[in-house]
Amino acid sequence: MSGSRPWASARSRNTAVIRVSRSVPDRISPIAQRLSELHDRYLDDRDGHVATCIPEVSLVPPDQFGIAVVTADGHVYEMGDSREAFTIAS
Repeated sequence: MSGSRPWASARSRNTAVIRVSRSVPDRISPIAQRLSELHDRYLDDRDGHVATCIPEVSLVPPDQFGIAVVTADGHVYEMGDSREAFTIAS
């Protein structure tokens, strides 16, 4: 992997990606359960507007919504459109 992305190679060796699934509710972790609840709660929220001051941000489809949480021990919990690439601006 590229030296400019040291996190990329570390992630592939040291993390477990856990896609949240509702198909086995008795086995879902507390983190995954909360992630699922939050995703359900905010999925249909259409408040606000797409920012246009940064061109790359304005290109992100407003219906995309994903959540990802990485624990200190390297577990990755994901829900929704968490694997879609998008621009982040502060």
